[in-house]
Amino acid sequence: MGDKNVLLLGFEPATAAFIERLLTVAGHRAAIKEREAIHPDLFIGAQIMLLPAANTEVWKSVEGVPYIPKVAIALHHGDEMPEIAQDMLPLDSCTPALLAKSMQYATAMKYGENGKKYFFDDRPGPLYIYDAETYQMMAMNNDAQRQYGYTREEAENITALDIRPEEDRDAFMERQAYVMSNYYDAGEWRHRRSNGEIFHVHLFAQGMMFNGRRAVMVNAVDITEKVLANRKNDMLQAELRRQKAHLDRILSSIPEVVWSRRADDFTLVYINDACERIYGYTADELMGTQGVLTDGIHPEDRGAMQQVMDTIRDTGRAELEYRIINRDGSIKTLFNEAVLVKGDDTNPDMIVGVAVDLTAQTQLQRIVEKEKNHLRAIINNTKDIVWSIDRDMNILGGNYAFWIRIEELTGKQPKEILENDYSKELFDEWQHYFNQAFEQGGFSVVTEEIRNGKLCVEEVSFSQITEEDGTISGLSCASHDITDTYHYTREIEAQNKKLKEIALWQSHQVRGPLASIMGLIQLFDNNDLCNVINAKLIRDIQQVAEEMDENIRHISDVASGK
Repeated sequence: MGDKNVLLLGFEPATAAFIERLLTVAGHRAAIKEREAIHPDLFIGAQIMLLPAANTEVWKSVEGVPYIPKVAIALHHGDEMPEIAQDMLPLDSCTPALLAKSMQYATAMKYGENGKKYFFDDRPGPLYIYDAETYQMMAMNNDAQRQYGYTREEAENITALDIRPEEDRDAFMERQAYVMSNYYDAGEWRHRRSNGEIFHVHLFAQGMMFNGRRAVMVNAVDITEKVLANRKNDMLQAELRRQKAHLDRILSSIPEVVWSRRADDFTLVYINDACERIYGYTADELMGTQGVLTDGIHPEDRGAMQQVMDTIRDTGRAELEYRIINRDGSIKTLFNEAVLVKGDDTNPDMIVGVAVDLTAQTQLQRIVEKEKNHLRAIINNTKDIVWSIDRDMNILGGNYAFWIRIEELTGKQPKEILENDYSKELFDEWQHYFNQAFEQGGFSVVTEEIRNGKLCVEEVSFSQITEEDGTISGLSCASHDITDTYHYTREIEAQNKKLKEIALWQSHQVRGPLASIMGLIQLFDNNDLCNVINAKLIRDIQQVAEEMDENIRHISDVASGK
């Protein structure tokens, strides 16, 4: 009756160790489970159990295991034998021989004529026994018959190889040398039902003698659902890893810093690769830290950052523009927007945010602002009137000269001006110009106005203000005083008129007498100066010269404005 697998449950360590020594001397193997929770796998391979007689809790826990014989060990005088025990032995009189005899008696009492039925056929869980040398199936209990799809008679005509896929049989035979004399967790295998269906099992094997031959008893637990679930889980995990890698690649490619911190202690749990460009630290250097990034906040902005963190806890969202000191000492301007993500019983609250580097933008804004101020100074320094309006005729802006003119027209400061402050004629005239510019595009117009008793002439140009999408949002207007030019032009026009008149006199009143003189000279007798005809010609020439002199004096008067 030696070489039994004995399961000890519910004993104190010292007591269990004492009983184990007795079993060893008696030639048995002990598996000690002191205070472990009861689980079906606990009884695999056990051939008999030893339990403290008075420990009602442990006896109650094994009521569902009727197929294993049980011996109660009385630790105190007066302990009673539980009903489901087959024998009881006092600990203080226990010897290896008495313990072996008590276990032999309990086994006999348990099985008797129906031993195989209780111990094997009706035992829960698929069990089968095969010949260790020929692999011939020697027995298959009821659960195994249902699991593999064989009747009892069919099971006696198959081998342990027949319940395995052909490609797994060599690996099975290689394992046999080990399981012949040991309880063995054989791990996960593929098995085959009688209809050819493949399923997955976890095998627990034990070498034994059966009907006079060396045999192996196997408990084959169907784990197909677990394997399929694990495979699905592995596929999901692989997909998650793929998606994470894809997301990491996306996050690594964007210039903004994406980060995540614990809300309780601000430990950094994620940050993308953009951190190195902005902060000067790699993601690996920052992961798991708490103060590296906060220590890098510009001293003048730390108070504002603390207020933002408090705001996030209160409202769940906050944003802030602040400065940091890069690892290399340079100062950068960031815009950070963060939200609070509530956790649960297993996950803490997280703060997730995005930091945008505004350094270049801020520098550009400064340059633009400087250029704007420079341009504004130039515009304000000109005597021209410059202003702009929107489609509703609202004034968007103007230079100093513009606001001075408006004040001259209305007598009010810019903020006090109303539509009624302009004359209706003036308002209608300018509204006409504005509408024309909106509808037809840029053009120029010359206006004349009596101001302080003097004529003022201005050239006004209108240009459309166009947005990036092509929408016309307003007008840019400029008025240039051309009064002096106007007067100069009028003077030149008057002079040109006089020159035209002079040219007319020249062509008609001067050239006529001159032609007469030239004709008379042709008639002059140069050979006979005393010729009476010459005297008459001289008188005629004198008369024409006097006429010509009168015309020249007239031209002179015209030129001088007389």
